[in-house]
Amino acid sequence: MQPDYSDDFKFALSRIGETHWDCTVVCREATFKLHKPVLHLHSPVFAKKFSEQWENVSATPGVANLDDDEDIDVLRAMFDFFYKFEYDVPTSVTSKQAFHVKVFRTADKYGVNSLANYAHEMVDDFWEVGSWSMHDFKEVANILDEMETVPAAGPLKDLVVPMMKESIGQLVKNPEFQDFTGEHPDWLSDVLGTVASDLDELRRFQSGR
Repeated sequence: MQPDYSDDFKFALSRIGETHWDCTVVCREATFKLHKPVLHLHSPVFAKKFSEQWENVSATPGVANLDDDEDIDVLRAMFDFFYKFEYDVPTSVTSKQAFHVKVFRTADKYGVNSLANYAHEMVDDFWEVGSWSMHDFKEVANILDEMETVPAAGPLKDLVVPMMKESIGQLVKNPEFQDFTGEHPDWLSDVLGTVASDLDELRRFQSGR
């Protein structure tokens, strides 16, 4: 069997850091010094931003200014992933699940499929009952509802809804749950739909015994 040298490549790539950088991404007060080949490989959006045609009409060649509403921590996570194929969750976030969903949203925006898949897997890791709080569900629901016109958000919501169903026992005891269902009636409908589906399956099982 041929040895797999991909880990060596990833390690070497992660150590490049800001050496030999040839482009800059700016968002408000944050500046990221990066490498065009790396951006081109990961993102068609950044590939276009740093294309020769774009730079010929750019006020500052080699510099891309992003929208002011971008989350700096999420951008940093995305660029870390470009080099390390993983990212860290900042200790300052109030919901790790919501942070991963924000990364997913940004990955979809910039066409980084590998990062979107990774963020999806990170959310999936929170399957254990009790690992979600009402705050986590609210934050995630807010983000996914903003993405309702984005096709990629559907499978992620399909992942979260069963998690909410599994946690429904603790959620109904939370005073915030009523407010949540008022703000997100479609989520409650989806959760009840999974409960009904489970009951139907149980009835079919019992009738077949």
